[in-house]
Amino acid sequence: MPGDPDLPPPVAGLAGLLDGFVADGRLAPARRPLRHPPGPRADQLVAGGFSTLWVDLPGQRTLYANQLGGVRVACPACGRPLAREFGRAVERWRTGGDGAVTCPACGLQRPVTALPLRPPGAFARVALVLADVT
Repeated sequence: MPGDPDLPPPVAGLAGLLDGFVADGRLAPARRPLRHPPGPRADQLVAGGFSTLWVDLPGQRTLYANQLGGVRVACPACGRPLAREFGRAVERWRTGGDGAVTCPACGLQRPVTALPLRPPGAFARVALVLADVT
């Protein structure tokens, strides 16, 4: 999971990492820039394999999570669902606001980056994305 979503993406470092994965067989050579099929040793990256690994550079803070079925967020103090409040806070944060979520039930306030998500997720400006993990 990324640590600080405001750090600039280290694209050159990621390219070097991917080149290393190609050299040791975890990835096959890129089909397109920063987009790789699995290599013969792909199971060393992900047990079971995957169809493609790519570097995602969305240009803004993005929530990365397995979003099939949606992401759930609840107040860590009282358990109240906070999906609506979370969504509003994320939009404020993306446009320069504070991104604080306040629980209407108990008043607890947390930044969007500090709330537990189900399934786990995190915000970042760059990510290594694995497609079709088996």
